[in-house]
Amino acid sequence: MLVEKPPHFARSVRYTVARDKIFCCCMLHTLHYTKSGLFNQ
Repeated sequence: MLVEKPPHFARSVRYTVARDKIFCCCMLHTLHYTKSGLFNQ
């Protein structure tokens, strides 16, 4: 079954990947700061 992709398909994929990367970075920073806060106490 062939489905023709809309022209904005690639752009939306790039947007999703970028959003996921940003989300992962935010999570890593949050975990890092949380650990630092716990260790400093």
